[in-house]
Amino acid sequence: MAVSPNIVIEKCQQAGVSFWTASQAAVALNGKIDEKLSDRDVNRKIITALREVDENSANQFESYHSIEVRTSKSTLETFDRERIADSLVKETRVPKAVADEIAYSVENEIRRSQLKNISAALIREMVNSALLERKLVSAQSNYTRVGLPVYDIKNIIERKKVSSPFLLNEMFGNVVLKEFTLHKLLPKKISDAYLNSDIHIHALEHFGTSPYSLQNDLRMFLKEGFKIPKVITTGPAKKADVAAYHAVRLMVTSKRFIARGVSFDFFNVFMAPYVRRKDKNEIVQACQAFLYEINNNATFDNTFTVNMNTTIPKFLKNEEAVGPGGKTVGKYGDFEKESESFMKIFLETMQKGDYLKNAFNLPNVCIKHDGKLEERMLNVPRPCYFINQTDKNQSLLYNNVITGRDDTTLRSGVMQAASINVPKIAKLNKDEKAFYDSLNEKLDLTRDLMLEKRELMKERLYKNEMLSFLAQFHNGEEYIKLNEFKYLVLLSGLPQACRIYLNKTSYDSECVNLTERIVRFTQRKFREYKKDDDLQFSIGEHADIGAMTRFITENKKLGIEEDISGLQSEAMEEDERIETYKRLQPLFDGGSFYETTSKNLLKDKDFLYLKTF
Repeated sequence: MAVSPNIVIEKCQQAGVSFWTASQAAVALNGKIDEKLSDRDVNRKIITALREVDENSANQFESYHSIEVRTSKSTLETFDRERIADSLVKETRVPKAVADEIAYSVENEIRRSQLKNISAALIREMVNSALLERKLVSAQSNYTRVGLPVYDIKNIIERKKVSSPFLLNEMFGNVVLKEFTLHKLLPKKISDAYLNSDIHIHALEHFGTSPYSLQNDLRMFLKEGFKIPKVITTGPAKKADVAAYHAVRLMVTSKRFIARGVSFDFFNVFMAPYVRRKDKNEIVQACQAFLYEINNNATFDNTFTVNMNTTIPKFLKNEEAVGPGGKTVGKYGDFEKESESFMKIFLETMQKGDYLKNAFNLPNVCIKHDGKLEERMLNVPRPCYFINQTDKNQSLLYNNVITGRDDTTLRSGVMQAASINVPKIAKLNKDEKAFYDSLNEKLDLTRDLMLEKRELMKERLYKNEMLSFLAQFHNGEEYIKLNEFKYLVLLSGLPQACRIYLNKTSYDSECVNLTERIVRFTQRKFREYKKDDDLQFSIGEHADIGAMTRFITENKKLGIEEDISGLQSEAMEEDERIETYKRLQPLFDGGSFYETTSKNLLKDKDFLYLKTF
């Protein structure tokens, strides 16, 4: 197909060429300009044709159409005022007359400045300025471009110590997604609360695209193999080492659809049928297969967790056990010995490290127990998480899901996590009513945030089909159900906030009492959210580096010099700290881990959450 003569005439008249001269050029070019040519090449042919008719008209056309635009699609195109008007109508829905007026004003400014080469980003800035001059604030907000200044990009490339180009590209992409989320996806009141460091939204760059963390059910993939759209399919594993590879594959594949941590529960229990009647060397090989393979995927930063149980829980004992080839091989209760053996050998193998004795950095290991840890179970890699389940507690680690719920699906996770800057609330509100009113306001903001997240994830799952792994079906059942996910809120710097509010120099019993009251107030609010909005909230106390960094910077402006890394950072006698942790841990179903180097504390049945290092 050839470019229409009418287009040639229109281009000429835009540049002020007379109709007669334009018509002559159009006739000369009739049928000779392929519509697949770029705009620049079309203009060159018109200029050549005009020179045959009138040199001055050719120069006039060339001068007018010589403004070239560097587009976001990495192309160089001729400036066209109509494109500005069209994009304004499309992106902001302003009336066509207003769009044309703004396009004219921007064009005049470009020509007055005698710019011959201009970026699409600069044109967008000029349009935004014109929108603001006309007090079209909402339209300007919709038309805003997100991204990094060239200076910042240069500095990041040259000065940041980034381990790979992949991570560098991811960093730049994250900046754009964060800006887009704050500017477009979230209501202004939530964005403002984030920017003011009243709250912190974890994994902000993934807010509009994926859940925060996920716990998988390994059994489904051991039974059926991998049959996920756009992923190579496999049958069920027939050997222990292949089952271990499949477990890693499950981790890595699911991580592509998740913002932070992925895990699976009862790893040793589900691997037990594969190691029956296997000697130690064969079990070691399966463990090595898992460890080497998962550490080869270390571009994902510390986001893989395996949970293992010292005993097989009651609800699993009578469940059909999946064994080699995906076949049923009895009940999981029949494999108590193999489960214990696999866990022991896995931990030993992890401690030994690789061929050069270098430590395996992945996965995170969580051992769930019933309060009766034997000495032989205490020889573990560091760090290692321990969860005491005598109280049937549930726990959610910030970066990785760690759950051991007996009463619901193993396919769950954290949909979104957020932190509240409690020290700032305490500093600005010394009156009790004002303090709780402010806390109530921030909690309501997190509720609104989580509601936004849930709706976005519905779209991603069922409309955009972006989360294909999560949307898969097994035996006619959805792999995940949104109502099974938790929403995690961390009360960042809560111990320090209590000291600030009470004007204390140390964290004493009065501070502990206030901590309890604040958490119980929060729990009541969360019960309301569950009733009104069907959102399952969990409360965490542990510190998050990203939230702490932002909160500390903001809090220093208010004269708060406190370390807000949580209870662990408080100056206390060790015995007092231990007793305080044991008193408060039951309140934090989202985790409050006591970090220790002492194996003796692992034998203390009153500790719910421990992290050894």
